[in-house]
Amino acid sequence: MDGIGAWQRDFLLDLFDLWLCLHGRYNFTHLARYGSRHESTYRSNFAKPFDFFAFNFLLVKQHLSDQLVLAFDPCYITKAGKHTQGVGPFYSGAAGQTKWGLEASGIAAIDLKNKVALHLDMVQTVGREEDESLLDYYASTIVARSQRLGQLSQYLAVDAFFSRRPFVDRVRNSGLHLISRFRHDVSLRYLYRGGQARGDGDSQKRLMAPSIAEAYGPMSSPPVPRTSGLSGLPTRR
Repeated sequence: MDGIGAWQRDFLLDLFDLWLCLHGRYNFTHLARYGSRHESTYRSNFAKPFDFFAFNFLLVKQHLSDQLVLAFDPCYITKAGKHTQGVGPFYSGAAGQTKWGLEASGIAAIDLKNKVALHLDMVQTVGREEDESLLDYYASTIVARSQRLGQLSQYLAVDAFFSRRPFVDRVRNSGLHLISRFRHDVSLRYLYRGGQARGDGDSQKRLMAPSIAEAYGPMSSPPVPRTSGLSGLPTRR
């Protein structure tokens, strides 16, 4: 990886091992207590920039297969107080309600062949404009990384919260394909543009069927016929 000196490389290799075996709070005091370096060394090195997205990108390219799907999902982080940057009301999926704290959006690469996933990037929800919605902010997070994300996969999986505008439009315009599901309150209706039928319901159905097929094309598979059973409930043949 370019742009890393020998001192920063040795520090990161030591930090990765130390981070996994650390007990208690994750702060500079505990790092100096369990590590081999002074507390000021950890503070000064944490202040230096490091491109974790590029680092994780190389790990994904080296250790995962080419059958990848990208995943994106915000995560709520508990945090009390009012002076931390980015603190505010965010939705907690575990609690099922909006709570006070922090939020960060995670991006990961899922290996469909080996059934494993690796983390790519974590972006804190901070610096949002007053007139910018959350969906716009989430979309800008993906669009800003779409060029490098597209080198791994063209498919992005998100939950039903993101299956609406403007998130869908902005992600699709960036060149990625969205994998999601509709919200539970989605309204799906066929627009009928044919003439009005006169008579019973059967004649109206016969008039609607050619219009739907002409507007939307033939169905991929014919509908399964239903008949009424002895109990009066619909059953499949």
